[in-house]
Amino acid sequence: MTEQTKLCKHCQTEISKKAKVCPNCKKDQRNWFSKHPILSIIWIFIILWVISGLSNNQQNSGELVTIGTDNSSNKVVDFKIWDEVKVWNFNYKITKVENKQTVWNEFYSKKANWVFKILYIEATNNSNEPKTLDSNLFKLLDDSWKSFSYSIEWNSALATTQKDHKDFFLTQMQPWLKVSWTIIFDIPQDSKWLKLEVTGWYWSAEKAYIEIN
Repeated sequence: MTEQTKLCKHCQTEISKKAKVCPNCKKDQRNWFSKHPILSIIWIFIILWVISGLSNNQQNSGELVTIGTDNSSNKVVDFKIWDEVKVWNFNYKITKVENKQTVWNEFYSKKANWVFKILYIEATNNSNEPKTLDSNLFKLLDDSWKSFSYSIEWNSALATTQKDHKDFFLTQMQPWLKVSWTIIFDIPQDSKWLKLEVTGWYWSAEKAYIEIN
C-alpha cells in the first residue's frame, strides 16, 4: 500500500485514496457526513443553537443574581407588588391581586375549590429578539412551600367572564413589547405568606419570588 492508496473498509482490497466506491466489492467508502451533507449542516446548526442558548442562559443567570439575591449572605431577596423583577429575558411587575370565590357571567360560571387568587401582571421582553412567554413558568407558594400551579381550565373560565383577560400559554413576544395579562390560582383560604415563584425558562435555574400578601 502506498501514499496514494488505502484499504477498502469492507473487503480490505487496496484501492485509490480518491475512490468513493470500491471497484472490487462496490461498497461506498464515504463517511456518514459525506453521504448526508444537508443533514450534517442541519445538525451543525442545531448544535450551535443549543450552545448559544446555554451561553445566553448562563449570562442572564449572572444578571439575576445581582438583582434577586443578597451576595453577602447568599440569601434570596423577595420582591413585592409593583416591584419590577428581571428574570431571564423578561421584566415582570404585579399590579393588582384579587380574591374571588367564583368567576362568572350570564352564560358561564366556575366556582373555586377553595378561593381563586387572581394576579394582574405586566411583562416586558427586554431582549432584542422575539421570546416565548408561558404562564406555566409561574407557581404560587405558601408559607410551608406548598406549590400551586396555574390551570388552563381556570384561566379559560376567566377568559369567558373577563373581556381584558389574556392567557400567555406559549406566546411569542416581540422585542421590547410590554403586555398585561392575568393568571389565576385555586388555593386554600387559610394560605399565608404567599409568594409568586417566577422561573426563567424550563431549562433555566433562574428564579425570583414576589410577595403578594
